[in-house]
Amino acid sequence: MSVSCNDPTGNCGDCCTIFNDPARRARFGILNEQAFCHCRDICVQEVRLIAARPIDFTIPIPAVGDGLRPGCRGERIPLPPGGSCSIVITCADEALGPNCDRVFVNVGFQVLITTTAGLIMIERSLPIEFTEFFAFPDGGSGVSGNALREALRTIDGSCIVVQLQCQILDGSNPRVRIFGNVVDKLWKHENLWVEAIRPYSGITVEQEFGEPHKIGPCTVVAG
Repeated sequence: MSVSCNDPTGNCGDCCTIFNDPARRARFGILNEQAFCHCRDICVQEVRLIAARPIDFTIPIPAVGDGLRPGCRGERIPLPPGGSCSIVITCADEALGPNCDRVFVNVGFQVLITTTAGLIMIERSLPIEFTEFFAFPDGGSGVSGNALREALRTIDGSCIVVQLQCQILDGSNPRVRIFGNVVDKLWKHENLWVEAIRPYSGITVEQEFGEPHKIGPCTVVAG
């Protein structure tokens, strides 16, 4: 039987192109030789509201003793940066405000800085308070206050998108700049109809990667 993707409405063109491509069929493990573009009934997490917060601040690069200066106390001197840095997200969580008119997000991250003396790791927590969201997909008027309280009555959960970069600022006061944004998406469990194809047969099992791959909630350390 020859491979065919039946798309009478023309709504599944991209999917059919992949399905009909022999190289991608082999790489993606597709054995079905026929696919049909139909209206599918799926239960998913549909994003209803989105808020984004620009991030831009600096952190001083710690100074250390070089062990060569005279005196019993030693002298702490700034380490000149080596010109590279990277950010690792260690945790992310959020909670609804007590009055249901805002969402508190907390993102934990590490900044890894390469210096002439080795690697420096700086750990920080980034708390953000979201009080205004925008409806997806129109992105019209902001939703806040009582309107946000009412909207949150139908929200089941959320996801956080962290887009952070770092930049070494070299000078008399070496520091690292953290910039980018954090996006909070509020979703509702929803039943949707979509035009799609089903390229696989058999059983599909969903599994979320666990620790330590999973980015879990931030842990508050007392003391």
